[in-house]
Amino acid sequence: MFSPRSILTVTALSAALVLSGCSGSDDDPKASDEPSQVMDPSALESAREEAANQFNKDCTVSVEATGAAEVSWEGEGSVTNGPGMAMYSSTEGDAQLFVYANSDAMPQTATLTIGDTTYTALDPDAGFDVAEDGSSAEIDVDTEGIAGAGPHVTATFTCKGKGKG
Repeated sequence: MFSPRSILTVTALSAALVLSGCSGSDDDPKASDEPSQVMDPSALESAREEAANQFNKDCTVSVEATGAAEVSWEGEGSVTNGPGMAMYSSTEGDAQLFVYANSDAMPQTATLTIGDTTYTALDPDAGFDVAEDGSSAEIDVDTEGIAGAGPHVTATFTCKGKGKG
């Protein structure tokens, strides 16, 4: 059996070890009485401005692809600038068109997917009139696929308003 004095000594030593592990050491350069900042205030302000400038809007769309593959539709589409550039999109059945506005990350382009095949406009300087503010996009472009020449694609997106919509 343990004596009350040994139990008290072990308890006091255990408490001292636990408490010394919880307190910051003056020798530890990471320990500080100052609260740590989660985000730099200028970065927070920049994130707020970016969020305020983002938009998602509905569009009306007319699409026609002729040549190597054929599809056409009129209907609904959308535009968003969530990925850092205005991205217009529309889907009809198994066909999907994406038109990307010019950005720092990549030049303007368009992709048309019909079923399992995707075609891409390769010349960013020919046949594009794409508004970065999400108001409209018109393309009249030749495309290429993995197997060679793709369809000629014309499309018009007319979207509601400018900016945040």
